[in-house]
Amino acid sequence: MSPKPPLEVTIETRSLGQDDAAVIRAKGEIDLATAERLATALASPASAKANALLLDLTKVRFIDSSGLRVVMVAMRDFPRLAVVFAEGSPVERLFELAQMLDRVPCFRSEEEAIAALMDGHP
Repeated sequence: MSPKPPLEVTIETRSLGQDDAAVIRAKGEIDLATAERLATALASPASAKANALLLDLTKVRFIDSSGLRVVMVAMRDFPRLAVVFAEGSPVERLFELAQMLDRVPCFRSEEEAIAALMDGHP
């Protein structure tokens, strides 16, 4: 059995009524060696066609400044962005250290994030 890659990324499209959202889920570690995999997902055709982006980082067990950079680029490229992560997670700790919690639309569940995106927020 081969070891799991340090980062698994999946993309799907969800309907938000009249709009579509790209839902990108990351699982594993986001660092210098793997951040490009996440950036590639953000630049995918499915993401490019979507009106909003939901970035689910609840299963990320490590993230460094390379991952933070990818999220910051997503903030620039997707005016309707929602980021989901668990309370006390490495993602929350990094966002807190980087003073990003007030700048990034953060949610605790995909359901909360989808509801906000459907309401036209963030």
